[in-house]
Amino acid sequence: MLKHLQRSQCNKRKILIVTVGVCCVILLASISTLVFVTVSLYWHNYKSKKLGNLTFSPTDHGRSRLAFTTALFVTFCFVELVPTGLLVGFEDCE
Repeated sequence: MLKHLQRSQCNKRKILIVTVGVCCVILLASISTLVFVTVSLYWHNYKSKKLGNLTFSPTDHGRSRLAFTTALFVTFCFVELVPTGLLVGFEDCE
């Protein structure tokens, strides 16, 4: 009975590890998309200023808001995933 209970706990841990891994992959995809769009907007602004074209202030406002959103999203992801990963990693399974 005790061995069956231990196997059940180990199976739950494996499921948790897989779940955390999938969540990490999804969040990394989201973060990489946000970072790509943010860098692209800043690059577009740099190139347009270099060519002498003036960009409108909504573009500047949108870039700053997107950069702020990206920074917050990355921070929240680390705040949520690091403790969860540590709890799953240090869970006792024999």
